[in-house]
Amino acid sequence: MVGNEEKEIKPRDDSFTFGVAEGVSANRIEQLLAEHRLLLPQNQSTDFSTRISGGKVAPIKRILIVTTWRSGSTFLGEIINSAPGVFYSYEPMYYFERHNGSQTELIRSLSRCQFSTEYLRDMNGLIKGSQNFMMLNRRVWNACQHNRSLCVEPEFVGQLCSLFPVHLMKMVRLRVKDLSSLLMDDPSTENWKIIYLVRDPRGVMSSRKNLTWCDSDPACNDGARLCAEVKDDLERMNQFQNQFPHRFYLIKFEDLAASVEDETEKLFNFLGMPVTDSVKLFLSQHTHSNETRDNPSSTVRHSKTVAAGWKFKLPDKVIANITDVCVPTLKLLGFL
Repeated sequence: MVGNEEKEIKPRDDSFTFGVAEGVSANRIEQLLAEHRLLLPQNQSTDFSTRISGGKVAPIKRILIVTTWRSGSTFLGEIINSAPGVFYSYEPMYYFERHNGSQTELIRSLSRCQFSTEYLRDMNGLIKGSQNFMMLNRRVWNACQHNRSLCVEPEFVGQLCSLFPVHLMKMVRLRVKDLSSLLMDDPSTENWKIIYLVRDPRGVMSSRKNLTWCDSDPACNDGARLCAEVKDDLERMNQFQNQFPHRFYLIKFEDLAASVEDETEKLFNFLGMPVTDSVKLFLSQHTHSNETRDNPSSTVRHSKTVAAGWKFKLPDKVIANITDVCVPTLKLLGFL
């Protein structure tokens, strides 16, 4: 430790460097690393490497994945999360649906590394009816492995969050129209990156058949409703992309599945992130498996066969019905 001076903390792997939020000193970072055993094995050390140079703070990159459920968002989120230095907020809108409040304020708070105890308890699966989504942010989850109560401490999680140069939020419960109030009137969101992931509605409906709760929920089991929402999202995304091409990115699940390496390269180029060895390893391990998985959320599969699986899983009559009500949406997607 070097008094109160700022010092440079060099990563062992220079393929990626960390930025920190203002107010977090190099001494405090080292204290966190030492006290909570955040030093990882050699091949993972970049996850918690921090670089401070000349008192300058590198800006945090904020990324939002917006889509609907069963569109391949878990797979896409894990691709980005496999890069070093990503703080991953998995489905924060799940918390919003269970509590009163504002979607935009929740997203803003999370982007500033501000977490309430109630939110963290919910994300840790400690509230009745909630699920443990915190473990999907594996770097934070690993940081709490010796003391799980740390993952429910707003100060600790907030301080830790501020060490990461990339903040990723994946939301299947947020519509593109909901982004207007969040992004259009807030100058602080100017450099945010918004990814809209879309999938052939027939593939979405086929995948939703694996969800037991979907059968009784019209927000999930209604193909016409899905297509109307996707059509609205696509039209709004087209407007946003024309206005702000550096902020909005549309990706089709079918394109990603058919050419995962090329599409990942293009996406990471848009995000201003390198395709590191850890990303390449993830793609190799998760896109060339012929194993049958019982878990519908599994990301280990042969991606090319998954994209077209609905053609063999749905009865012809069901496919015809969905196609009929989705003609305008399918035309926008180029699937007719």
